[in-house]
This record gives sequence, structure tokens and C-alpha cells, in this order.
Amino acid sequence: MNEGVLIQVVLLIVNLALVAWVVMDARRRGANAVLWGIVVLFLGIIGLVIYVVAGRKGSFGGGAAARVSGFSKMNTEREDGQ
Repeated sequence: MNEGVLIQVVLLIVNLALVAWVVMDARRRGANAVLWGIVVLFLGIIGLVIYVVAGRKGSFGGGAAARVSGFSKMNTEREDGQ
């Protein structure tokens, strides 16, 4: 088997594994699994990055960093406490 063909087969398998993971994760989170699967299928690793940044939080706003640091929760508590 030619090395180029082998590399393409490996990349296809990796891409399909990424699509499968995104679809399962999107279903679990209640997102549009078919849409995200298609995005990752056609865009590959770029689609995965878009999903992780935008799709896992449910919208394009809010930011993952805010959830990780608890910043949004701190702001909400401050507003409620005053």
C-alpha cells in the first residue's frame, strides 16, 4: 500500500471518529447533532474547534472561559446580593 494512501485512510478514520464523538456529545447536550456532525465532517479539525468553542456552550456568546473560571456565576451572585 502506498504511504500516501495509508495516510489518507488514517486521516479518514480519525475524521470519522471525531464526527462520531461530536454527534454523541451533541445529542447528550441537546444540541443539533446532525448539524454539528456535518460541520465536523466537512471542516475536520477546524469544525471540531468550532464545536468545542461554540457548540458545547449552546450559543456563540457567553464564553467557555467564563464557565471555567466561574466568572458568570460570581457576577450573578453579586447582582443578587446587592
